[in-house]
Amino acid sequence: MTSSSQLIPALSGARGKAKGRFGIAFGRRFFLLLLVGLIWIGPMWTDAKYILGMVLWDVAVLVLWGLDLKRLPKPEEIEVRRLWQSTPQLGEPAEVTLQFINRGKSNIWLRAQEEILVGLRKEIPELELRVAGGESQSTN
Repeated sequence: MTSSSQLIPALSGARGKAKGRFGIAFGRRFFLLLLVGLIWIGPMWTDAKYILGMVLWDVAVLVLWGLDLKRLPKPEEIEVRRLWQSTPQLGEPAEVTLQFINRGKSNIWLRAQEEILVGLRKEIPELELRVAGGESQSTN
């Protein structure tokens, strides 16, 4: 007869991978700041030199985005691991520990959402946590 500890799935995990050739994107705040830069359109009707203000604003937003991008860890520096605490069984709750490892230098905020069948759980498990640079954070 096998013990229940032998039926617990093994530790599984993976590191991040860059998507596509560049693997970067612009967030909501980037576009919001570009929209704020449209304030320069009003004064532009009276004096064309305000075009320079709008161009400088857009360049400043792009520079800030580039600095933020450079500060973020590379996808390969982020790893997620799943460790089962008990044997998964139908009709019985099972605990899972998620471990997030950040090998980068800067802190990151993560939002994770588990893919699970609707019949197994009423709500989709979702969590948010902060992982400091060079550290790991675990949650159940």
